[in-house]
Amino acid sequence: MQWIRAWWTRWLGFVVCLAMSSVGLLLAQTDTDNTRIISVYITDGTQLNVQVAVPAGMTVESVTVALPDDTLTLRQRDISFVEERWILLDGGRDMLNAESEIRDELGALLSDDDFARRTGLIIFQDDSEPQIVAPSDDSEIVRDAIATYQASASRVGCVREAVSAFNRYQENTLDVSAVRRVLLITGSTSCDDDLPTVTVPVDILVLGSANGQLIGIAEQGNTVIRTSNLPTFDGALAEVLSRWQTDILLYETTLSGDIASATVTLSLTDGQTLSRTVPVTGVFDEPSTPTPVPSPTETQTLMPTTTIEATEDVTSAEATDEVALVVPEDSENEASESATEPLMDQDDILNVVVILLFSTVTIGSALFAQRMRQRKMAKVLESFDTRMESTQQIALAYLRDTDKTNVYAVFIPATILGRGGKSTLIIKDDKLSREHVRFTETEQHGLLMTRLSQAEVLVNGDPVERAQQLFVGDIITLSPNTSLLVERIDDDV
Repeated sequence: MQWIRAWWTRWLGFVVCLAMSSVGLLLAQTDTDNTRIISVYITDGTQLNVQVAVPAGMTVESVTVALPDDTLTLRQRDISFVEERWILLDGGRDMLNAESEIRDELGALLSDDDFARRTGLIIFQDDSEPQIVAPSDDSEIVRDAIATYQASASRVGCVREAVSAFNRYQENTLDVSAVRRVLLITGSTSCDDDLPTVTVPVDILVLGSANGQLIGIAEQGNTVIRTSNLPTFDGALAEVLSRWQTDILLYETTLSGDIASATVTLSLTDGQTLSRTVPVTGVFDEPSTPTPVPSPTETQTLMPTTTIEATEDVTSAEATDEVALVVPEDSENEASESATEPLMDQDDILNVVVILLFSTVTIGSALFAQRMRQRKMAKVLESFDTRMESTQQIALAYLRDTDKTNVYAVFIPATILGRGGKSTLIIKDDKLSREHVRFTETEQHGLLMTRLSQAEVLVNGDPVERAQQLFVGDIITLSPNTSLLVERIDDDV
């Protein structure tokens, strides 16, 4: 009976531990809004620094780092920070219709003195090195770069290039007082099969539908990913940037060995926790410790003392080689008794069984959580693919502004051109209707234009009654201020 009672006591303890672990896991998954681990890096060879962002007024109870054989509790440092804002801007073909809107919105953003201070810019394409404007207090440098920003119909913007360029900057300019907030604006063309690991959170604004690679970037850090179209771009931008209204805290500890990544747990006073595995930037420099050389006295103390009796026929040198091993009389009995004792008693066996059961349940729970996460990811991808029906990624035709030499893309199945409303191709012209014309694909993969406005629309100088098929070289006159040349039609899409 005593054995059964002890067994049930251990089993009950196992169930309680499992329940507590489950509660801890659930708490770790309920991240507080706008609370995030910004970066983890090594300075001065052995100092591990962790930057965290928390909403104003939020109090942090503790910050810990889990290592393979230890858990480190970090101490908070009192330090003044310099914030850097980074804008990673796609210059690929999916951004053609967004050029004007992006220039206006980012220009307005840089007119805010608080935001304009120390703002960097990376404009990335796939066929050239990204254009990088390092953070500077002179906002005019970034303004000029954005004013000349122009997407290209021949390029496929690659997020990989932008993230790699930022990571290189981050690694080469480690600064404990620098806080880097990163905004990625992209059209989400998928050419990023092998994305690098991000070293800081990257907040993502997608003009279109988000692919799996972008969702993977957002999941690497506690970041936000937001899809939008042109009419809602300004609101989506404001929503993403609202995540940056947080206080920054710095915690540090001393490392005893090198680590490539760190599992950081942030505990808040309201009971919530944030736990995330973050890549570690910087190089660990293990302090050199000279190997102590034992003195003769120490050597004599460490060696066992043995009495050697040399006979008359044995020289002193031979006596030195023949060292007798003195075995106590009780040692044989102790050895025989230990040989008959079992290696494990019942308590040890129960402990092993409990450990094995706990490990099995833990591994099973982790596999189940991974399976559920994969299913959730599939649903998220499906949701993103169906949300933005108005901004498809396949271009049917390209139109060139005859006055300003801007190129606009016409996407299938339909693209509405106008100055606002539900238009997906927005041209800022007061003479245009909010929804002026609609472009669709014909059965023979041609381009058909349908007039949606009462205003006159001309093709090669002739008025369009209702709808008209377009060909390469046609000139569309939408208003006295806007005329477009049909530059290219892809009849094999």
